[in-house]
Amino acid sequence: MGAQGALHREARQGLRASVFERDAVQLSVTAEVASSWLQLLGLRERVAIAGNSLENAQRVLRLVESRGRAGAAAPLELAQQRGLVAARERELARLQQQARHAETALALLLGLPAPQPAVGEAVEQVRLEALRIPAISAGLPSELLVRRPDLAQAEARLAAADANVQAARAALLPRVTLSASVGLQGQAPGGLFDNPIYSLAAGLAAPIFDGGRLAGERDLAEARREELLGAYRAAIIGAFADAETALQAITGIDAQASAQADELLQARRAAELSELRYRAGAETLLVLLDAQRVLYAAQDLDVQLRQARLQARVALYRALGGGWRGDSDVLALGER
Repeated sequence: MGAQGALHREARQGLRASVFERDAVQLSVTAEVASSWLQLLGLRERVAIAGNSLENAQRVLRLVESRGRAGAAAPLELAQQRGLVAARERELARLQQQARHAETALALLLGLPAPQPAVGEAVEQVRLEALRIPAISAGLPSELLVRRPDLAQAEARLAAADANVQAARAALLPRVTLSASVGLQGQAPGGLFDNPIYSLAAGLAAPIFDGGRLAGERDLAEARREELLGAYRAAIIGAFADAETALQAITGIDAQASAQADELLQARRAAELSELRYRAGAETLLVLLDAQRVLYAAQDLDVQLRQARLQARVALYRALGGGWRGDSDVLALGER
């Protein structure tokens, strides 16, 4: 019964490992869908910003053309502004292409045929600034990592290997069943070797004749256990590395976003002032062009940083196996 019990425990642990493997795939797909969705949202907003920038460049171009007809603008200024309009058209086309690719990738993850209008409609009314950026509390406990299904899977496989070693060791022991009646009374000649005495002798002798094979199976099971133990250690180290990388990304991106907010504010102010001064003839077109470029870059970067902040938190969610709330019922591995 020792070997059978060990094999039963191995099978149960193997089943648990399969369940955790399914959970790991589910977590990975969920995080990938969320990240792809955020990327599509960001690209949609960047397309809108590029479109607004193009309209602004075209509006300034009309102003330059009007000044040129009045003799107040040189042909060089007209060429510079037309070049800016062409650059904005090129950037808009590039971002639109990226947005279409992102929509196709999201449809693929969702198992929808591409192109899929439903995907575009689902994200059309959502803006990144409408999404709350989750706060990360200081000092996240390392125990949160036990929720990672890949760690649970490695632990279950290790437990299954332990049970397999026990089964291999039990196989080396004589498998006999003792009975109170071991006599030969009334035994037919054809059933001579069915007598419990011969069963006892066979049970004792079997491990001797099969000892090489059984010992080899034991050694193989022990080697497999050592291999899985190494994999379990590697999974723990990898989990800590994933969490640390995600936290570092959040810290760095949040710091960039904080500084960039003031950059965007000043870029808007500079663009407004430079256009007013150009209209009044107190500033050159070159200054206005530079202010337009800076404003567009700041607006585009603002969307990219907000997208990156949200995606970094998705990465942390994935690294911690499903979030960073330290609820005791969530942390209890035995309640999986």
